[in-house]
Amino acid sequence: MQKKSQELQVASHWPFETNKSGLKGLAKVFEAEYSRISHLAVEIDQLGPEEKLKKINMLEAWERLQVLDEIRRAH
Repeated sequence: MQKKSQELQVASHWPFETNKSGLKGLAKVFEAEYSRISHLAVEIDQLGPEEKLKKINMLEAWERLQVLDEIRRAH
């Protein structure tokens, strides 16, 4: 019963239709995110050790803020 409840909870937050069009949209989202991360990795690679650490810490903090914002909007 709990598994069914979790599945319904996930389904209610799933922003894409489960048809071919929805999957294409999902693929575009993943492609854009991969591209963004790849560019950040190249940018970070070119920094010195201290700057790398600062940039990585800043990005981790940004990701946490985004997750907290999504949680806040969901409730």
